[in-house]
Amino acid sequence: VQDHHRALTPKFSWLITDPLMRMLFGTCILIGVGTALGQEELAKRVDGTPWATAVVTAVFGTSARFAHLVVGSWYFSLVAHTMEACYTAYLCKRMLKMKTGTTVKWFVLNVCTGFPIMNKVRELVAVDRAARSKKKGR
Repeated sequence: VQDHHRALTPKFSWLITDPLMRMLFGTCILIGVGTALGQEELAKRVDGTPWATAVVTAVFGTSARFAHLVVGSWYFSLVAHTMEACYTAYLCKRMLKMKTGTTVKWFVLNVCTGFPIMNKVRELVAVDRAARSKKKGR
């Protein structure tokens, strides 16, 4: 049983070692910083940096529009990742019978990166279902 729980415990190091998670986590941090600065301050900082102004205006039109999209993206990702994390916690607790501490780790990682963590848990559920069905077939 302890080996089962140890094997199912996620690692926070995945935020750095897994390329997709690193990219998503980094993006979430950046849009979080932009949101913390506020739309006006973010637009002002973009406008104060020539290369950033050139890139942002070429892609988004104006720095104000970019700042608005950054803030909107932050709130959208927060809601989406939290909803995914709730589903992940449900799978961990109900389907995989994980301890609360392990479930909380999966939840926190899911809020940080979203889909890659939920996908790992869904893979664990699929393996568990296959093992249970194989066991019933004996």
